[in-house]
Amino acid sequence: MGEPAREPTPRSADGKRIILAGRTRPPGHPGGLHPRPYRRILARAARALLTLIGTLALALSGTSATSADAQGKAPAFTHEEALASDNGYTTLEWDAERPVVVRQASTPAMSAARTIFEGTGTRLFVSGLADGDYYFTIADAAPGAAPSPPLHLAVTHQSLSRALWLTALGALVFAATVFVLIRGARRER
Repeated sequence: MGEPAREPTPRSADGKRIILAGRTRPPGHPGGLHPRPYRRILARAARALLTLIGTLALALSGTSATSADAQGKAPAFTHEEALASDNGYTTLEWDAERPVVVRQASTPAMSAARTIFEGTGTRLFVSGLADGDYYFTIADAAPGAAPSPPLHLAVTHQSLSRALWLTALGALVFAATVFVLIRGARRER
């Protein structure tokens, strides 16, 4: 009745709708370019601007004092308490800005310690550990640097009998599932 006149949807010679600004116009659109690409462009620009503002705020918030503090601090593990593993691997994490040396031993006195990592980074994945107690220290890579207090890791693998029982239970569930599927397929014939 009183609807405004709408511009017909532009179509090519073969009857397909014409793509404008990377999108087709929805049916009944009053004309002009599709508004959604511009909304997305504006949203991306706003996110980029917020990211830039956040980066600038972090850069201006006193990073020079923080880096000076980090250079004066000795490297230390971030773990608050002793570690435990039931599978023979763990990840060691530490705070350090400069190169470090991580050593591993089987006693807290660190006698016969061996170097397992030397370089920059803040974490180390250690694997292949047998049952037992392991101790790790971290120190600045500079000669004569004092090591951190030892971090204790206790490795106790899961029992073989438990693993075999769980495997047998899984095989039983698998066999029961196959049985139910075969029985159901026979009934449908």
